[in-house]
Amino acid sequence: MEATVAERGQITLPKSVRDALGLSKGTSSEYLAHLFLMVNGMEPSDVTIKDLPPEQLLKSLQSGAVDAACLWHPNLQSAIDALGERGTAFQSDVVYIWTLSLIGRKDFLEANPAATRAIVRALLTAQDDYESGEDRILQMIADVNATPLGWVKNNSRNLILGVSLNQSAISVLDDNLRWEARIKKRHPKTVPNPLDYVYWDALESERPEAVTIIRTTSR
Repeated sequence: MEATVAERGQITLPKSVRDALGLSKGTSSEYLAHLFLMVNGMEPSDVTIKDLPPEQLLKSLQSGAVDAACLWHPNLQSAIDALGERGTAFQSDVVYIWTLSLIGRKDFLEANPAATRAIVRALLTAQDDYESGEDRILQMIADVNATPLGWVKNNSRNLILGVSLNQSAISVLDDNLRWEARIKKRHPKTVPNPLDYVYWDALESERPEAVTIIRTTSR
């Protein structure tokens, strides 16, 4: 599979992608596939989508059963290594920014504010340690996970390793929820407001500048 990256992160997909695009429905890969098609002026109906379990996507790429696949790490790196020059990975932070979310029950968070702040402080300490000694931290990650340091460095170079509650994360979540409602043909008013599920007290008390969410009332 080939792909070219043009200015401003615009991604041009090869014609072969129209033949067979592999993804795992019900996962973020389905949502990402829709985004990539959209920025290329295409609809899901313009391609042949094959719904496959995540563990079968790489095998399908290798065998030629699909021409492209929507993958995430570690499967993405496995595909890059396995396909070598026969494969091309294309990504764009214009289309999607990957985030990791810390989830907790509302009743626990509200009943244990001190414990919640302690967790947030630990994450902030890890962030500060990383910023002050990136190579040392990456080596620790490699050692703990028994993973080659080169692999860790390669897969962390595009990451923004920081603790925050920012508007872009809320916007991505909102887009995801609206997309899901649309494909499942639910009324837009049934889409929940992501802000109703955000607990910012702990981070705001420890590092207020890390909270940049625009706060609104429930829709």
